[in-house]
Amino acid sequence: MSKIILGRLASYLVVLLIGFFTARHMLSANVAQKLMKGDTVELWGGAWTVNMKQIVDFLQVAIIPTLIPLGLAIWGRVKARYELILARLSPKVMTHEEVKEQTAATPVSQIIATVASKPA
Repeated sequence: MSKIILGRLASYLVVLLIGFFTARHMLSANVAQKLMKGDTVELWGGAWTVNMKQIVDFLQVAIIPTLIPLGLAIWGRVKARYELILARLSPKVMTHEEVKEQTAATPVSQIIATVASKPA
């Protein structure tokens, strides 16, 4: 199960890069907005002030849009692994459609428990 979830290390790195560049863009937009209003902006004063709006914006812009496809990809890999386990352990020969139908009828908790209990 851990290989399925952690196997897409490149995806996690892409998510981190997207988050970094989004945060950098948000900070530069914040600085530009302050400069347009005529405020002074210190480059680095040893402290970093973060307000709740910046956190919510970052979650909306960077984290949620990247976690949804990543979660769907992980679920697809878990489901494909379950279909493979189901086809291999079935006492009778099953077609691809029968495997998909039986997988669709199986509860999510049972799919996860089955995939987690079988070694890679």
